[in-house]
Amino acid sequence: MKKSIKYFGRDLEAMSYATRYYQWILKECLPFIQGDIVEIGAGSGTFTRILLENKFSNITAVEPSKNMFELLKQNTSKFKRIQIFNNYLSQITKNLNSNTETFFYINVLEHIENDKKEIDLVYKTLKPQGHVCIFVPALQQLYSSFDRKIEHHRRYHKRQLERILKSVGFKIEKSKYMDMPGVLVWWTSFCLFRRKILSPSMARLYDNLAIPVIRRFEKLISPPLGKNLLIVGKK
Repeated sequence: MKKSIKYFGRDLEAMSYATRYYQWILKECLPFIQGDIVEIGAGSGTFTRILLENKFSNITAVEPSKNMFELLKQNTSKFKRIQIFNNYLSQITKNLNSNTETFFYINVLEHIENDKKEIDLVYKTLKPQGHVCIFVPALQQLYSSFDRKIEHHRRYHKRQLERILKSVGFKIEKSKYMDMPGVLVWWTSFCLFRRKILSPSMARLYDNLAIPVIRRFEKLISPPLGKNLLIVGKK
């Protein structure tokens, strides 16, 4: 995420239909969630609402894009256990509770040019024994014109992101690729055919039909690669 946040969510709103996808991420992170929660790059609040609906309390959602922040306000207005900021982490650390024990970066770190600096700030802000849960697009070989359009600086490999977390002091608690079949789907759609949009109907179909099957399959095996990467670091 650079100086002025330009995206208006048209290409990202499709992911608001991917509720099973977000529930899967939450399930993978559940053992590490504790204390006050901070979600960076909350967007329109899709994952934020899932956290709130699962009765997690004391949530801070941070979103730098003005138009997405307005949607975030609307989508979380009925909840009382949340504070929201239209800003960057670096500008609101003094507003965070000293009991901050969990950070979430869900499809966000790839937008941040200096990712190591961001992770270092998370480490310094977290309470000892706290966790950061990071979910990102995986495999630079899948980087496409669509990634460029929505301002992804990169896609990640497991060792690459592990090195960044370790370099600022984190211990790796979990590191796994997710959605192995999605590698072929993404490559075909966005690398081979060079699609420029992720449509809501495409996201909804994949979420309803593919994700439940993939999730069961990846319970049985640890995929050697995947469309996405989940890493949890402990301070």
